[in-house]
Amino acid sequence: MLVSGIAAIFFIDMWAHYRTPVTEDFRTLVDDVYAASRDGDVIITMQPWVYSGINYYLSKHLPRAVAVVDRSNALMRSVAHLPPASVVHLPAPADRVWLIGGSVDDGDPELSEDLASYRLVRRYDEHWVSAELYHIRERHSDP
Repeated sequence: MLVSGIAAIFFIDMWAHYRTPVTEDFRTLVDDVYAASRDGDVIITMQPWVYSGINYYLSKHLPRAVAVVDRSNALMRSVAHLPPASVVHLPAPADRVWLIGGSVDDGDPELSEDLASYRLVRRYDEHWVSAELYHIRERHSDP
């Protein structure tokens, strides 16, 4: 009986680890992003449920100094029954920014302005979600 209980727990744990929430595979995407991320990186999400999914799966990894910022618009927040949020700008020292579940052209002029000094370096695509990695452009000083 003890062995069957341990086996059941093992199989339930395996099932929980490999299933995906709804249709978006945040677990695999976060695994890829976490492996490629560095301390000081900023992750920007464009929808409240993406923000929740990213935070949930990031909590399954060892702690890292990565900031997660929700930039969902008022419509997305109202659909999720959340109060409107003020615009959160990027932290000043962010050299690398991950944009998850959205794009710079999604009608967010503040985000477009914030990312104007960055260049797209890499794009990850997993089941129904994507992540774009931006690096800050080289700053050239005039001699």
